[in-house]
Amino acid sequence: MSGNNILSTIALVLATLLVIPLLAAGLISALTTRANTKLLSRFGTKAPLALGWFGVIIHELSHALLALIFLHHLDQVKLVQNPFTKDHDGRLGYVSHAWNPSSRYQTVGNFFIGMAPIFGGAFVMWGMTVLLWPDLFAVSTMGWTIFTAVAPWRVALWLYIMLNLSLALNMSDADWQNTRSGMLLYAIVLTVIGLVLGCFSAVLPVLYTQLLMPLLVFYGSLLVIAAILYLIATLLERS
Repeated sequence: MSGNNILSTIALVLATLLVIPLLAAGLISALTTRANTKLLSRFGTKAPLALGWFGVIIHELSHALLALIFLHHLDQVKLVQNPFTKDHDGRLGYVSHAWNPSSRYQTVGNFFIGMAPIFGGAFVMWGMTVLLWPDLFAVSTMGWTIFTAVAPWRVALWLYIMLNLSLALNMSDADWQNTRSGMLLYAIVLTVIGLVLGCFSAVLPVLYTQLLMPLLVFYGSLLVIAAILYLIATLLERS
């Protein structure tokens, strides 16, 4: 055990489980929010519901599920609605919840509740791919045959669902407010975890290979999807 090892472990834990998720979520949210704006400009007020209804449902369900896990009280859940009708304030859906500020567990849960749509959306993307186009995971070995080994309707449905889910990866101001309210306590918890793990010299390389690298691939993949979506929306807006 050494001081340098402990400090390195704390820094790695904080970077992997706090800093990188926040930066990635910020970039993903910015790209998808701008893509939504461009599609709205190109196709009008029907675009958000037509292109994003399923993603919005998954977005709000992700909030609600994590709120229940962290013992928050769900006041109201609206999975999808027309954002342009009276009293809907431009919101496609929302989850209203309450928690006990004196409960550390419920407070730190705000961080995960706010970030939940990123993980919920990614999980459903994976599930829909397994269901509709599993050969896509074997693209490195199958090559272009992945396009001929699947029915065209499956590809079309997969693309529509991916578009839906991708457009709902953006985090609203309320989502960020939730995340920030639990961030300090979450950072303290991670620091304690890093301090404990840093007492074991063999842990640091394991964290690099088993935690940092998979999360970089995860967030990198979502960033690529968000960037492609933004590019497509930009081209459609200019067409």
